Amino acid sequence: MKDPKSEKRKELVRQYVESDGVNEAALSELHRMLRPFYYHCAGDMWNHMPTYDRDDFYQIGYITLWQVLEKCRENPDIINYFDAYVTKAIKYAFYGEYRKYVLRNPVVDVGYEDFEGGYDVSTIYFRTELRDKLRERNRKYREEHRDEINARQREYWHEHREELNARARELRKLNHDKIIERERKYREANRDKINARKREYRKAHRDEINAKQREYYKAHQDEFRARDREYYKAHREKRLEYGRRYWREHGAEQNAKASEYRKQHPEEVHEKDKRYYEANRDRIRAWSKENYKKHRDEIREKQKRRRKERLDEARARDRKYYHDHRDEMCARQKKRRELHRDEMNARAREYRKLHHDEIIEKERAYNEANKERIREYRRKYRKEHYEEIRAKEKEYRKKHREEINAKQREYRKAHRDEINAKQREYYKARQARKKQEEEKKE
Repeated sequence: MKDPKSEKRKELVRQYVESDGVNEAALSELHRMLRPFYYHCAGDMWNHMPTYDRDDFYQIGYITLWQVLEKCRENPDIINYFDAYVTKAIKYAFYGEYRKYVLRNPVVDVGYEDFEGGYDVSTIYFRTELRDKLRERNRKYREEHRDEINARQREYWHEHREELNARARELRKLNHDKIIERERKYREANRDKINARKREYRKAHRDEINAKQREYYKAHQDEFRARDREYYKAHREKRLEYGRRYWREHGAEQNAKASEYRKQHPEEVHEKDKRYYEANRDRIRAWSKENYKKHRDEIREKQKRRRKERLDEARARDRKYYHDHRDEMCARQKKRRELHRDEMNARAREYRKLHHDEIIEKERAYNEANKERIREYRRKYRKEHYEEIRAKEKEYRKKHREEINAKQREYRKAHRDEINAKQREYYKARQARKKQEEEKKE
């Protein structure tokens, strides 16, 4: 059987929810019906709280009831179990108030012992031990679950960002001078700690911070450039002197950082260099020619040194470029050879004479290491250029017939036994192959 009082309370809640604003009549009636529960729930709390009386607990119950009714407006399903929901909410509100009080104020403990004078004694004490235990427990929990708590706070902040920022701005307006003074004092007292935390954060989120800065710079590029030009004009000599001094002290470090960045983001750097070159092509070419004439030997030495330091990287880059632009490079090399053939051949002969043994050793080592690859390349090349090669060989034989025949005769004399043995083996293998074919036919 349904409780008529419970049904009446639900009906009052429905009236409150269906009304546009605060339904004072429904709220007052519900408050009147729940007053006995307030009294029962408060229990002995006010005996330990000398500054509180019964009306204070009624006021807490009234506020909690209003909050529950507003929750019912947001979620009408609560009406079905309203009694359980509102009683639990009121209990938690009273317990919370009691907890806040006993951790900040002395607590009255009433005793009923009769002394000779015929009066009762009430003792007052602080629950500092309980407070300290709770604080220690909360501190340990925060340390053990720091990442989880931070993640939850970040998630909440991202979901309610606009609301929280608006509230913070409002509070800052109201307490601007006080907040500024407090922040200044805190920074002065914890300068090293703040800087260390900032450095640690920048290390952990370097890519994210740089991406945001680049995005902001792109959005305000003209403004930044105009300001930089104006500042540079006003402080040109000072900036140049500072730049030279800084480069003398940190040049190697900056070069290492730039090289590392170019390795990590090759496509981005290449695209940026390409765009810059296209925008400033004529100026770069004019400056490059003039500068190259002045510092030719120095530039060549620097290029050689860099190539030696990064030899594997340079070779990989050269191979990649060659494969990507093979036809174009072959055509360019052929054209250059036709124009400068005698000069290039003379230079190659001179270099080979000077470094003959070294070149032979390198060629031998390379041939041993890449034997199959060289054979495959030769077979492939011979297939592709068979007619051209045959024509060249015929032409060469016609011109040098006597010399070739003399060499062959000389070789045959020197290796007659070896050649005859090979021919016999070949003849035997041929005869065996013929027999097998005849047997298959039969």
